Order: sequence, then structure tokens, then C-alpha cells
Amino acid sequence: MDEKNHYPICTSIGIEDTIMFLNSLLRIDRAAVSQLVGHRVPCNDRMANHPSVQVQADPGGKNPSVGFLGVLNGMFGIDEEGWGQIAMEIADDGNILYFFKTSPLQRKYGLCLS
Repeated sequence: MDEKNHYPICTSIGIEDTIMFLNSLLRIDRAAVSQLVGHRVPCNDRMANHPSVQVQADPGGKNPSVGFLGVLNGMFGIDEEGWGQIAMEIADDGNILYFFKTSPLQRKYGLCLS
């Protein structure tokens, strides 16, 4: 099989591998990845109350919605403060600059944009 048309199947993938993959997709098509990750869809209360999926809601918990990164972060779990493990830095134009693994210091000072 031609190597450039083959991508190996992964049976186990970690947070760092996922971040590297997401950043490689940004290099291919930053606008598409930014739009995909920025898209949110309405979700029901069961999804909104999932223990690890990151869901956004209006004040008072109304109109919950979920996006690609919220689901992906849910797959890897949350820390003791409820934060997901993958964050992103967003440019002034709204496009994602890069994805990174969150740290306690970044969360403490509000440096995570996911």
C-alpha cells in the first residue's frame, strides 16, 4: 500500500497524541478546524449532566450545548476542579492558534480558552 495514502490504526491514544494530531490538522486547514471546534449543538439534560463532558449553558443552566472539544475532553476525563485536559489558544480573528494540555497554573490564572 502507498505510504502516503495509509494512516495506521491506533488502538490506544493518549492526550498528548490527540493534541499533536489536532495541531497537525490546524496546519492543514486552520479555518476548517476552528469552525468545527467552534460549532456547538443543543444537548439534553443527561448530556449536560455527564460527569466529564464539557457542556456550556446560559445562566441558570438553560439551553445547554456541547461541542467537539467538550466531547473529546470528556473522553479523557476531568481534573479535581472539573477542567478538561485539552485547551486551545484562540487568535484575535477567532481561529485556533494551537491546542495544548492544560495545567493547574493555567487554570488558576484563567489562561485556558477551551
